[in-house]
Amino acid sequence: MKNEKREIPSKYGDIIGLPHHVSRHRRTMTLEDRAAQFASFDALSGYGSEIKKSEIKKYHKLQLSEEDAGDINRRLRVLSESDSEVLVSVIYFLVLDEKKAGRYVKVSGYKRKVDSNKRHLVLISSDKEVVIPVENIYRIESEIFKD
Repeated sequence: MKNEKREIPSKYGDIIGLPHHVSRHRRTMTLEDRAAQFASFDALSGYGSEIKKSEIKKYHKLQLSEEDAGDINRRLRVLSESDSEVLVSVIYFLVLDEKKAGRYVKVSGYKRKVDSNKRHLVLISSDKEVVIPVENIYRIESEIFKD
């Protein structure tokens, strides 16, 4: 009685043993395409990226001492007087929102110009022009400052 195979009648018993149909006219869909049909739908497009933006830690700009501010101004003067393209590393405050919150970033590149009228330092970094407001500079490093 234990070795007997019992057939359980089913609703689909007449088709359960048939071979799988393969179309002659359409190619088989890849697993990635099949999975994409069942991927979640983003009803609020862009919402995820906004959440990620808000997760970035933001800080307020540090106030420099008069001595540090004077040192940065001296270094900018030396840079503006140099004729050659000088390799420079700058740590500056990058403003990320309208509340003036942001973060400190470091960029290295060649000095293009120091614009004293607009109070900007312009660098060429990775073939892109980077414009840094002088009031946001925290530190400037270069070989020309090493005496």
